[in-house]
Amino acid sequence: MPKKVTLAIVGCGTLTGETILPHLVRPDFRQVGEVVAVCDALPERARAAAERFGVPTWYDDLGTMLARSDAEAVLVITPGEVHAEHALAAIRAGRHVYVQKPMAPTLAAARQLVEAAAAARVKLVAAPGQVLWPLWEQMRGAMAWGSLGAPYMAQPPMLGWPGKTVWFPTHPGHFFGHAGGPLRDHGGYGVQTLVALFGPVRRVTAIAHNVTPARVWRDHGEIEAPGLDNVALLLDFGDGMIGMMHDAWCARSPGSQTLRVHCLQGSLETSIDSANDLSLLPYHCTVATGGDRRTLSVDLADVPFCADGHVGLGHVHVYG
Repeated sequence: MPKKVTLAIVGCGTLTGETILPHLVRPDFRQVGEVVAVCDALPERARAAAERFGVPTWYDDLGTMLARSDAEAVLVITPGEVHAEHALAAIRAGRHVYVQKPMAPTLAAARQLVEAAAAARVKLVAAPGQVLWPLWEQMRGAMAWGSLGAPYMAQPPMLGWPGKTVWFPTHPGHFFGHAGGPLRDHGGYGVQTLVALFGPVRRVTAIAHNVTPARVWRDHGEIEAPGLDNVALLLDFGDGMIGMMHDAWCARSPGSQTLRVHCLQGSLETSIDSANDLSLLPYHCTVATGGDRRTLSVDLADVPFCADGHVGLGHVHVYG
């Protein structure tokens, strides 16, 4: 059995407590990795996470954790505006890094992380991990058959929270501020789904608006929501292939929850049924050419991060 990878987590908020640590303490993960330290700017939150999940050490300062912990890899699960800063600190300390989305606020900052990781000879992994979902590989294979003809246009599933009232368990202001918005929160899923199928994007055109400048957080009353909450993208993949993507904090119609790929002589469309009811992890895809229809399917037994009850824990895409 290979040596376990030791991990440290910076950021002990909702995502870490409700999703990441519950997955990482499962027996199957503990065969390959172990969380040895957690860190949060709020000491009580770091201590609570360590006690709840049996993590041996906790810190309230990233620099101190990097100096004192011998963890080989760091998971950056802090607010998005400091992802790049924290990831760069961990890389410069010689640690492998997983960083939640968005990896960085600008292309220049993202390139700095990539270059720093290469110079330090460490691995840098950024969410989301759409490319890991096996259905995309099957869909690429279907397009390679030739019977569908050249792909011309694709639309990924739309995600969103409906209505003006937000029922998120902790204060959701960062989702609706200038540094937030649906594109930064979940637009990466749609973009990476298309990139996984069609390769790098060559050009981008976008339109964005703020439709709802105030939201209601549960029974706490109104909160300011000045960020761009209605965004449309046109993605040029070259060779005539265009991606169309819409992201907004609004309700979704059933038809918007599937990935659709339009080709010269046929089409592909994913199912609504999906892991964790997240349309970004569909179980099936219908391939249509003329009157012929066939179905591509995901066997969860072949998906390592869906084994041993992980799907039931929720947010299995993050664990993946």
